[in-house]
Amino acid sequence: MPIGNSRHSNRAMRGDLELVKVGAGDYNRLGSVPFKVTSKTTGESHTIVTDANGYASTASSWNAHTFNTNAGTSESGIWFGS
Repeated sequence: MPIGNSRHSNRAMRGDLELVKVGAGDYNRLGSVPFKVTSKTTGESHTIVTDANGYASTASSWNAHTFNTNAGTSESGIWFGS
């Protein structure tokens, strides 16, 4: 996604996502559900897992990116790139 002039057209953009997994029909929150998140740019993939309340987030304020990075648990941080 280009930003401003062409000098910055290859600059990496970082964003976080959050989600709540609920059951069909009853909307009960579902814990320990894995989701594969894949970068469209690089093809790199990592797994995030919902916590006991069905919540998952890639924000460092939720789980530090440096804690158990990309281990695929509800407590693991997630990070794309080097």
